[in-house]
Amino acid sequence: MIRRLMLLAAAMAVSGLVVGACSAGGTSPEMSNARIAQPTGPNTAMYFTADGYGTDDRLIGATVDIATEVQVHETVMNDDGTMGMNHVGAVDLPAEGQIVLEPGGLHLMFLDVERLEVGDMVEVSLQWREAGDVKMDVEVVAPGDTGG
Repeated sequence: MIRRLMLLAAAMAVSGLVVGACSAGGTSPEMSNARIAQPTGPNTAMYFTADGYGTDDRLIGATVDIATEVQVHETVMNDDGTMGMNHVGAVDLPAEGQIVLEPGGLHLMFLDVERLEVGDMVEVSLQWREAGDVKMDVEVVAPGDTGG
């Protein structure tokens, strides 16, 4: 009886270590600092930071109910000295790296967006090549509070 209890305790200890090792890396990117700028026109932007989770991945899109389309954009300097945006389509996330979507750089552009108020919460589904759809609730902030 005592031998069985010792074997059971050892098995539980080993399985706990295995579970801890598997969950340490996670199965999807960890997002932080997510925010959506309150629209001042027909479009708006979403910004966030995504941390790698041990697997190379690629942000390939996003969907929301409050816009007709979502595109991955990058802010660029045009030849004439004005700022513009390029549709980049996707962004790579290295296994141990990070991507930062921020004003003046990469961002998600919500096209033909509904009216939103500061404090509203919007469900966004980020589409990753490896992790699949990752849903998150994102707060709408005043345009000046996006960190740009």
